[in-house]
Amino acid sequence: MDRLSPREAECLRWFAEGMSMADIALMLDISYRSVRSYIDEATNKLGAANSRQAGTIATRIGLI
Repeated sequence: MDRLSPREAECLRWFAEGMSMADIALMLDISYRSVRSYIDEATNKLGAANSRQAGTIATRIGLI
């Protein structure tokens, strides 16, 4: 498993806590597309089927 970048972990953490990608983008002052990209990359790195599962995995193993 590849290590998550700090931004990937940050976006995934907020997403796992229930924030929408649009809200994450506003809070971090980045584009929605960037948030989606960070979460998609984290999902791929964790071998998850979807972004919700990626959040669960990352939380369970202590990455976020």
